[in-house]
Amino acid sequence: MAESFTETERRTIYRKSADMCWYCGRARAAHVEHQTPKALEGTSHLSNLVGACAECNRQKAGHRVSGNPNWTLEQYRVQVAAALAVPAEGFEFYGERLDALRRAYASEHPGETAKLVLRGLKDDLLPGVPEPLPMIVWNPPYVYEDDSL
Repeated sequence: MAESFTETERRTIYRKSADMCWYCGRARAAHVEHQTPKALEGTSHLSNLVGACAECNRQKAGHRVSGNPNWTLEQYRVQVAAALAVPAEGFEFYGERLDALRRAYASEHPGETAKLVLRGLKDDLLPGVPEPLPMIVWNPPYVYEDDSL
């Protein structure tokens, strides 16, 4: 059974990535996604929830992988980086890059406005927004070999 969230909770979660998919930034957030899956003892605490587009939500859940691994955030990072042919070390999702911009702004402009920027309520003050990830062409079934990530 799918977990239900109030409209206020969804807005707060989606605002983390300016209503865009926290992972790719290409599509609007349409699903509440657990970064650490509940099946792997992830919680429904706000810090573990992000907004995801349908494709990233489906892909991170491992629906295209035999054995349905239900990836953690770091395991999914490795898979996406591999699909984009970039190193996983230092690879950041759209929401992580947006958060870094917000934190940089807040550190340079302390005060009440900085608090609003950190909450995603004043993104218009940022010098720009991160570029979305390129379109990923998945080659299912994706090979999943390492449980230790």
